[in-house]
Amino acid sequence: MLKVAKRFLAVMLVFVLSLTPVQILSAQAYVPEYESMLIIEDSVSSFDMLVAEHGMEFVQNYTRTLNMLNDFIESLPMNRSGELMFPSYFGGAYIDCSGNAVLLMVSTPSTNALGSRYVAYRPKSAHVTQMQGSEGVTVREVEFAYTDLWATIHFLNDLSQYVPELFASVTAFGWYLDVIGNRVVVELYDFTEDTTNLFREVILDAPLLAFAQSEGLVELNSMIQVDYIRESYYSNYEYNSIVPFNTFVADVGDTIEVWRGGVRVASGSIGYRANLGGARGFITSAHIGLPLINGDVIYLRNRSRRIGRVANANHVRLTGVDAAFITLDAGIEIRNSPRNIALSDRPIIHVFTGQEIASVGAITGFRFGRVSTPSWSGLISIMGGQLVYSVSNAVILNLAGGPGDSGGIVFCFLTGDVMGIVTGGNADAGLAISSRATEINRVLGSWLRG
Repeated sequence: MLKVAKRFLAVMLVFVLSLTPVQILSAQAYVPEYESMLIIEDSVSSFDMLVAEHGMEFVQNYTRTLNMLNDFIESLPMNRSGELMFPSYFGGAYIDCSGNAVLLMVSTPSTNALGSRYVAYRPKSAHVTQMQGSEGVTVREVEFAYTDLWATIHFLNDLSQYVPELFASVTAFGWYLDVIGNRVVVELYDFTEDTTNLFREVILDAPLLAFAQSEGLVELNSMIQVDYIRESYYSNYEYNSIVPFNTFVADVGDTIEVWRGGVRVASGSIGYRANLGGARGFITSAHIGLPLINGDVIYLRNRSRRIGRVANANHVRLTGVDAAFITLDAGIEIRNSPRNIALSDRPIIHVFTGQEIASVGAITGFRFGRVSTPSWSGLISIMGGQLVYSVSNAVILNLAGGPGDSGGIVFCFLTGDVMGIVTGGNADAGLAISSRATEINRVLGSWLRG
């Protein structure tokens, strides 16, 4: 029995320390060249900044596409768990490099082999019919329904949470939703016919699965200890937010320090403003304290001002959501307008591949990015394995992140709707991982405040 236990632990160690979202390695860092915009005039809008980055034609296409896709999402019903019920003929949608929409349609919807509760069998909606004939929309025929892809993601997430040893035995790194390829891709440590057959035998055998070879460990930048703090882009702004008189104000994306027992243990960034019960506060990453513990004291920038305490530190390795709620002290407020972009009190319910986003972090500051995949699940290693935690349904973004950016806010650039917070990143690979606000709020019981 002891030998079996030792063998299992050895397999798990290889599995844990090797996990990485390799599908994003080829993506280039998506950071604007105009660093002068870190100190920006009030007259420059988010629309103007996007035009400067991509050109007017792209932005016009993208604005039309995003409005159309959001209208479609808002037309969908939800089940009792608050999950969207996609129709069986819908294969997904994404935004291409020109800012236009690609609509994926299933020609012959089949009965869901997984028995998903997310399927909605009904006639084609007016929104889909209108999209099919709209300007800037390309229609592609695909094999699998979007609801089948998501049912597979949920199945793998649930199974990995409750029976993780199964995934160690097949050396699976993680899995992600490939909307463009109309597949769920599973990354394997040893991608061979034998290992793929083993996965199908032990975990799941479904035709919509595809397999890929992991290219090895991509070490996430350490988000824990920060040796320098960059504050230049926080100076001398005129903000849209109105705050009470005699109130000390911090900003979303600002630098925070975690103190425990009189010792500084971690640094990170302020995420989005939230409420929990009757308390005002904000969300940040739970892992930055290796992980955060309820009662940890939070200071702003080099211990210049205490701003709150950790009130709800989610156990990231059990729930798959890397988040904690920080209760603000009296007389402290968080400004909700980075770069004078007014953030809303709405979370992004559904994320599209190709969607334009922005993020603000303590080190890298304000930067642009795009959604590379709307769902990635797996384990992440911090500081050479000092902390290993799982995430489920995280969003992969092709923007660079640096040490100290963890917990920083991620939002839709044009609408101001909140996507979530930065969980980790790798500046060299040009990628960041974002935990969804919808998942965070569901687990913590929090909600956004404008």
